[in-house]
Amino acid sequence: MNLGRKKFILVVISLVLVIGVFSTDIAVGNITKVQAVASSSTSSKVVTITLSEQDDFKTVDPTWDWIIKAFMAKNPKIKVRRIHNETEGQRTDWMDSVASGAGPEIISCPNDNIGLFAVSKTAMPLDGFLSKDFLATLSAKQVNGCRMDGKLYAIPYKTGNCLALIYNRKFVKKAPQTMDELIKVSKTFTKNGNYGLVLNISEPFFFIPFLGGFGGKVFDGKENISLNTPAMKKLAQLMYDLKYTHKIIPKEANYDIAQGLFNDGKAAFTINGPWAYAEYAENGIDFGVARIPKTSDGIYPAPYYGSKVLMINPNIKNQDTRIAVKKFIEFVNSAPMQLKLAKVTAEFPTNLEALRDPSLRSDERMNALASQMEVGVPMPVRLEMRAVWDAMRPVFVEVMSGKTKPANAPARMQNMALKLKAEQLDY
Repeated sequence: MNLGRKKFILVVISLVLVIGVFSTDIAVGNITKVQAVASSSTSSKVVTITLSEQDDFKTVDPTWDWIIKAFMAKNPKIKVRRIHNETEGQRTDWMDSVASGAGPEIISCPNDNIGLFAVSKTAMPLDGFLSKDFLATLSAKQVNGCRMDGKLYAIPYKTGNCLALIYNRKFVKKAPQTMDELIKVSKTFTKNGNYGLVLNISEPFFFIPFLGGFGGKVFDGKENISLNTPAMKKLAQLMYDLKYTHKIIPKEANYDIAQGLFNDGKAAFTINGPWAYAEYAENGIDFGVARIPKTSDGIYPAPYYGSKVLMINPNIKNQDTRIAVKKFIEFVNSAPMQLKLAKVTAEFPTNLEALRDPSLRSDERMNALASQMEVGVPMPVRLEMRAVWDAMRPVFVEVMSGKTKPANAPARMQNMALKLKAEQLDY
């Protein structure tokens, strides 16, 4: 969706976002504009720090390696190790290892981990660790979104972790405006191993946007978990109908299956985020990006959008290690490095200098993502969000396997979420 310049600027102001692009021909030896670090190591020994990340291993991980190589070229006395893990495994490994007094020094992860890590004391409060001058180089709105009870626990280095409708232009010339229209088009395409719509039906993050499309939220006006609602019932019924009534989605589809079908040109539509764009392009898919179509209630679905953040292990005591971590955090959040990551993931930088980059307004897909985020919802960073995810996931598996009726799913999710919340508070 192309926005006019005036509307685009309004979107940027409202989201405190702009589009990030960075030239790929920059060489390690020519990296400029990198944030200067006042502190210096007092030791001649090489300090090793470890970064834990859970990004896409085909696209983002090579960029992390590029950034790490550039950092070590500037800081020959600091060695950075990168370890990759999947999202759920990374969260558990981090909490268990940090709680035992060990673990990596830095974690890169979605911002919905902030509440859990803060309450479990597995993230360092950063207000006294990082300078005010450094924090002033970043979007204040994004930084303040990483606070719990007034304390800063994370540094956002990119934002826009948001789902949208992605369509193959070979089969679809114009994005549908309603789900009824999408279903109609999908039915004509679903045959001979092809599907109208593919998405990860095993992970609620990928279909929770429709909850907002039915006017629902996971927390009520008093911030209590609220899953047993008419909106949740409509969401469960929609997902069931896509599989059993309309028969436009695969019988079984996790993330890899959905990706594979869309990459192979066997799907007209998918619901995914900007982290997947590079893979689609690599597979020769000419794709468009648009808002997820309106539901039968006439409301646009509201995907969560959030930041990818860096958090620090609170066990770090050695002064040289602390200085090394500071340097790496500031390097990653310099304008050139944020723009490098923003280009690969098609998300938005949080560095204020990067936000002023003159080449940021020409990307049609990022304009479309900005439009989607206009109707999106900031990802909650509260502890209870983990209980919400962990309750929705198994119940929707039951719904999609036919073991639980859509009408019974909301109450089951609510009871499970409250039980999980109680267990989390005992961590």
